[in-house]
Amino acid sequence: MDLVSQSCFSSDRDFSVFSTRSRLFMHLIAFSLAFSFLISLVDAHTIRKKQIWMKKELFWAFRDPFDLIHSSEQKKIIRSLIETAFTLWESALDGRIVFHQKELINNTVLGLKKPEGVDIDILFAKGHHGDKEDLDGRGGMVAHSGYPPSGFLHLDSDENWSMDDTTGVDLRYVIS
Repeated sequence: MDLVSQSCFSSDRDFSVFSTRSRLFMHLIAFSLAFSFLISLVDAHTIRKKQIWMKKELFWAFRDPFDLIHSSEQKKIIRSLIETAFTLWESALDGRIVFHQKELINNTVLGLKKPEGVDIDILFAKGHHGDKEDLDGRGGMVAHSGYPPSGFLHLDSDENWSMDDTTGVDLRYVIS
C-alpha cells in the first residue's frame, strides 16, 4: 500500500488497485488542497493586519434608511445603547481610540451608502438589503459587520430585540 492508502483510508481496505497515475493524481489533489488552505490562512492574516483604522478618533452614526424603527423614543434608546457600547470599548482600549457620534441631518436618504465622515455606520435592515450578505430573518444570524475601512454594523430587524435580556435578543450584547 502507498502513502495515500495508508494515511487517508482505513487500513482494512486495499487501494493498491489504483494505477500509479491515479495515486499521483490523489497526491497532487491532497497537496493542492493543503497548499490552498495554508495560502488562505496567510491571506486572512494579511487582510486582517491591513484592515485597521489609522486614526485615534472614529465617528459612528445610527441611521434608519429603511424606515424600520417608527418610534423616535426607540431610536433615542438605541442611540443611547450604542453610545454606552462605544464608551465600554473606549475604556477597554484605555483611550487609544475615541468614539464620537456623528449627527446626521437626514439619516434616511442614503440607503446603504455610508455617510461622509462616518467610520462606523450602524443600521437595521432585513433580508436582501443591498450588500453582499443577506440577513436571514428571525433566529440564526442577528447581525453582520464589515472590517475597516467599510466599517458597518447591520442588525436584522426581524429579530425579537430586547433591551433587558428577558424577551428576546439583547441588543446591548450584540452591539458591544
